[in-house]
Amino acid sequence: MDSTLAVLLGLLVMWLFLPIPYNPVLGFLFYLLICLARLCTAVRFYVICVVGALLGVIISPSIFLFIVSAILHPLSPRPSTSLVRPCIYSGYVNHTRLLPVRHAFRYPIFFLFLDVTDSNESRLFPLTSFLRVARFNTSDHLKNGEGGTGTIGARVLKYLNERTENGTRLDPSNSRVYALTSLTYFGYCFNPVTFYYVLALNSNLIAIVAEVANTPWLEQRSYVLHCQSLDDVKVSYSNHLPFEDLQVSTSTGVVNPMDYYVNYVFNKDFHVSPFMPMDFTYDWTFMVPNDKINVITKMLRSSDLHFTASFNLERRELNDSSLLWEIGKLPFFCVLVQVWIHWEAAKLWFKGVTFIPHPEEAETRASKAIALLAGIVLKPFTKKKEN
Repeated sequence: MDSTLAVLLGLLVMWLFLPIPYNPVLGFLFYLLICLARLCTAVRFYVICVVGALLGVIISPSIFLFIVSAILHPLSPRPSTSLVRPCIYSGYVNHTRLLPVRHAFRYPIFFLFLDVTDSNESRLFPLTSFLRVARFNTSDHLKNGEGGTGTIGARVLKYLNERTENGTRLDPSNSRVYALTSLTYFGYCFNPVTFYYVLALNSNLIAIVAEVANTPWLEQRSYVLHCQSLDDVKVSYSNHLPFEDLQVSTSTGVVNPMDYYVNYVFNKDFHVSPFMPMDFTYDWTFMVPNDKINVITKMLRSSDLHFTASFNLERRELNDSSLLWEIGKLPFFCVLVQVWIHWEAAKLWFKGVTFIPHPEEAETRASKAIALLAGIVLKPFTKKKEN
């Protein structure tokens, strides 16, 4: 291939898939590598150059973002305590599996907390929109058509009303919907879970809609967590852990927002992990959003605790510089999440935890490949342990 044609093709690809400021640097790097490859007849060296060019395409945006965010960071890391404006929650997620084998991990994460009541605005700030690194795409949420049409917030409220007993209806004018979620970064999005906090105008918690996704099947299930939910949810309230009884209205499910916890217990009916069967009870505890967000999830069978996960996140103001700072620390965040999930799944397999196919036999190309790998390639190296 002529080097000039290769450069033009490389620039076209980068123009389509990468933010504009990266193109000159990457194009020049691509050009040098192709020219160097043409001067060498060794196939191995040519392959090395092509691989180097591809790595440059992947790594250079991360370096660029990190440098920009490091310059802007002193302007941004101010705590935010108002629920009126969007913000960032950042910290760590912890997972611990207790049975049938012990397995634990901890990874850094960050979420955006967005008011999605009235708008589906995908462009958050001028700089991140120009760089095309982060967008809120409505197509990534409520994929099963929950709530029909409208903004994400309007659909959540409609779905909440549809899934509430006794014909109880929420007045949209007296409530706001906030999404704790990950955006689409560099054109890719995967959210293991998105929490929609339905808050009264005085910031009292009314309900939570938990949108859970699985991989590799890429399905979604939305649980309505409310004292009158059709999902048969048991609700309790406390001002600290462990729980103590509080005088809270069970007819409205409203709780004071300052440092209170709300606990929801309900049955699992959605296949999330191929290493966890269906016959479990969820026990989820939420801290009402303020300067921190704390979420604790447990999975129980009878009275035995099999699994627990949690994150404790601190609130920061959301603007161009703070968002770029988080992306610079964790570039291609949603891709990283997928890598972490599959890496931990591989470790579970080698520990002998049984791989459980989808109960409804749903399949994707990724699930077929993983099942083939688990059943043929890795089987001789593992000892099975029942979940």
